[in-house]
Amino acid sequence: MASSLQDSIKSYSNSYLIEQYYRHLDQYMDEAKKVMEEEIALRGITKARIDEILAENEDGAAETIEVVHYDKKEFTQLEGGFSTNDSLLVRSMLTDHKIPFFMDTSATLLPFTGNELDAHLVTFHVHTASIDAARAAIAEHFVLDGARYAIKFADIKERLKSFNFYEIPHALLESMEIVDVDFSKEEKDLLADLGDRLLKEVDAIEADQQRVVFYYDSLEDLIARLRGGERPRFKHTDLLAALELLQIYCDDAAFPAAGVGIAEALMKFFFFTQGA
Repeated sequence: MASSLQDSIKSYSNSYLIEQYYRHLDQYMDEAKKVMEEEIALRGITKARIDEILAENEDGAAETIEVVHYDKKEFTQLEGGFSTNDSLLVRSMLTDHKIPFFMDTSATLLPFTGNELDAHLVTFHVHTASIDAARAAIAEHFVLDGARYAIKFADIKERLKSFNFYEIPHALLESMEIVDVDFSKEEKDLLADLGDRLLKEVDAIEADQQRVVFYYDSLEDLIARLRGGERPRFKHTDLLAALELLQIYCDDAAFPAAGVGIAEALMKFFFFTQGA
């Protein structure tokens, strides 16, 4: 029941979600209210955007929601599965194309090697009448490699910008395991300098980029490790903090080639895509 409720609310567009939460909350049970509140926070919808959506809907631009009841037998499972990160993009794509679907997050576990960010595959079940449209939309961004889809990226920066920190497995975040990863002096200096910069600019960054800095609390420890011994000892959260620094500043005109190299290596380490 809870899973069905969450899946339903996650399928709402931003506009419909905001409209329901701020204008029709009295129609929902407490559990649904909590899920909607968490989903708004998860998507990082800013107060400015909320005000904009509510203003648009007041002007008669609200979405027209048509409720259609389907039989589960009318849905076909797509070949292959997606990482949790990639499934968010697929969900958004299918919603934008108005393709009826549901997600199965309990389908498959890939063999876990210790280097993969997420060994759990999410599968999609699409209404049979829309299966060709769904495959065409997915083929624009993904290729099927064995049992798993891998996303197509033009370059490392685009891959870096699409990395989703919301879906990092808790086991990875809570792990105290020391990771055998080394950086050159140039790379350590670059990351430490970016860390110092973010400590000063975090409020402006969160406002300008409309994001939450996930690993802000880890920055000082990361900087200390980078500027400490010759071969610092890192935890997974240190490496994720480093990856977030690179994501935040990768659009800077002066972003160095070394930063792109670090980002590529870290994303390979976390096995962000099957083909990385």
